[in-house]
Amino acid sequence: MTLFVILDPLGLLPLFLTLTPGASPRQRRRIALKASLIAGAILLVFGLFGLAILDGLGITLGAFRVAGGLFLFWIGFELVFE
Repeated sequence: MTLFVILDPLGLLPLFLTLTPGASPRQRRRIALKASLIAGAILLVFGLFGLAILDGLGITLGAFRVAGGLFLFWIGFELVFE
């Protein structure tokens, strides 16, 4: 369920249809498969090696969480006071 929420296929469907207006159904399936495979590969790499990548960059998990929280706060702030 978490993966479904992260990828948000229902929310991305209008964007996908907007980006592929002239594509045939066969081309759309091919594009969707390619995008899903790339997204899956990125999720797999960061799921397996994410902590090692952060450690290699010298970023602690706590600092990453704080930065993510500040980023979400900024997005929320802009949505409220736009």
